[in-house]
Amino acid sequence: MVRLSDYDIIKKFTGYMRPGNYEIFRDSMAAHGLLDRDRDFAWASGRYQLACYKEEIEANLRTPGLEGFQLLDLHDYLGQGTALVGLLDAFWESKGYATAEEFRRFCNTTVPLARLKRRIFTTADVFDVDVEVAHYGAEPIKNAVPVWKIMTASGAVIAKGEWPREPFLWARTQCWAR
Repeated sequence: MVRLSDYDIIKKFTGYMRPGNYEIFRDSMAAHGLLDRDRDFAWASGRYQLACYKEEIEANLRTPGLEGFQLLDLHDYLGQGTALVGLLDAFWESKGYATAEEFRRFCNTTVPLARLKRRIFTTADVFDVDVEVAHYGAEPIKNAVPVWKIMTASGAVIAKGEWPREPFLWARTQCWAR
């Protein structure tokens, strides 16, 4: 993934629009001696934004009876001032801190979910959580074998297993299992 600067977008404005807002932000960072940290700020705030989207979307998917949700926009909007709210820039291009594949892991037709009672576990804790699958596909999932694995941040598998098919009620809407 390429780590872009928020100010790399200035070069994309080639028509009658001028990126004055970005120039003001860039110049302010330069005046405060922070311009060399722009990529770090953009990366950190972008990854935080992605984590917030993930949390919000998964909370919606875990809500019984909720039939869907709507995201206001996934790209920056420059029409009435500055709304740098998107995972994509104003030209619908990646800002470099998230991929479509990564976004689809939590916002897709079928999404595995866990109901964690807390977010921090130690090796002394028993990891016992309820697991669900949110499925909004056109057809029910048939003959699926639900498998699971717990991995480290570097990708090493700590534990893995398979659940029997019966507890999962693979349906068109949310599925609940333990």
